[in-house]
Amino acid sequence: MGKIPDAGLGISALNANGNQLHPVSGPQQDAVLRKTIRFAQLMEVPTVVCMSGLPGAAGG
Repeated sequence: MGKIPDAGLGISALNANGNQLHPVSGPQQDAVLRKTIRFAQLMEVPTVVCMSGLPGAAGG
């Protein structure tokens, strides 16, 4: 972690993609989000961005 600020860079956010409400894989995706939140806290990163969605419909 020390190398990031030493290079003049910072991490402003982490991203967790998934659909926590999915009937089959939702629990696994929820676990990833929760781990990302805990990791962000450990890294002192102030923001976790959550993205979810469905694939586009055929012809949509």
